Amino acid sequence: MPVCKHVAVVNFRSTLKNVSDRPFVKSTMGFGRQFLARFGTLNVSLASGGLAYYVILALAPVAISVGAISGLFISQEQFVAGWDSFVSRGPESLSGLDPVMNSLASLAQSATTGSVTITTIVSLVLAVYVSQKVVYGVLQVQDHIFKNHRAPNDRTPSGTFARVRSAVIALVVIIVIVVSLLSVTFVPVFLSSLNVESTFLGLLDTLGWLTPATFVYLLVWLVMRHTSSSTGVVTWRSPGLLLATFLIILSIGAFGIYADQSSTVGSALVVFGAPIAVLIWTYLVFLGFFVGSIIEALIRERGLAGKPARGAADKSDHERTDSGANSGTDHGDPRKE
Repeated sequence: MPVCKHVAVVNFRSTLKNVSDRPFVKSTMGFGRQFLARFGTLNVSLASGGLAYYVILALAPVAISVGAISGLFISQEQFVAGWDSFVSRGPESLSGLDPVMNSLASLAQSATTGSVTITTIVSLVLAVYVSQKVVYGVLQVQDHIFKNHRAPNDRTPSGTFARVRSAVIALVVIIVIVVSLLSVTFVPVFLSSLNVESTFLGLLDTLGWLTPATFVYLLVWLVMRHTSSSTGVVTWRSPGLLLATFLIILSIGAFGIYADQSSTVGSALVVFGAPIAVLIWTYLVFLGFFVGSIIEALIRERGLAGKPARGAADKSDHERTDSGANSGTDHGDPRKE
């Protein structure tokens, strides 16, 4: 009996070794080790948690600023009607995030006073200040992930310039949110005037998850394309882009379903309110995005490693040219004979 066990162990180890020596398996295992090393070196999990914390800090001033700016163009009743119409069209699996959405909507609605006050200005400044930390953090992490792909003449911007750029991006994001809310309010009215509102809303209901998935895909593509260093292009089918989109969609849907079905998480939402849900959800979103970025960076590294360096190729061509010229000179000089 012990001999049979020994033979079985030997056969298992031999089979395992044969499988691990296959090129595809060996390449996959090497890729996995590189991913874990990059993930651990950059402390991606810790960075995602820190960014999620700053998102929590930015929620209140951003909601107040968005509500106040929106109040300059629409009334509170229009804001409420547009918001309710938008939320009601979301997939059913997002119902677990309703407390978060309702809390932010209530905060924004209370700020739609129709006039700019000192509180509005202070909230906008605070929103930009805190939001720029999120943007700056994302840019820094992405810069470290794709550090091996930076062009030779591309210098990392100074800290002050990077923070100013992050503040401008944060302000643009706030403006985009305001424009989106205004669109949610005015687009149904415009569609109703054309008698196509029911058809359009029915199409959105039919698409279901496809609409938010497309939005997330485009957003991830835009962010990753502009934060993946100056060399290389993130295309529409880049593996890192597709994986990041999938993980973010999965985190949104899975956490929404879990929060809706779990009595423990439901109790936590009641005790701690919307921030605990936003904290967990944004942590998962950042984690999925950075995982996709690391995958994209490693794939790009392997692609570049398989190509000869441009300088080396130029040098070889130059040497071959010189060699040919010298050879031609030697053959043409009768004194060399």
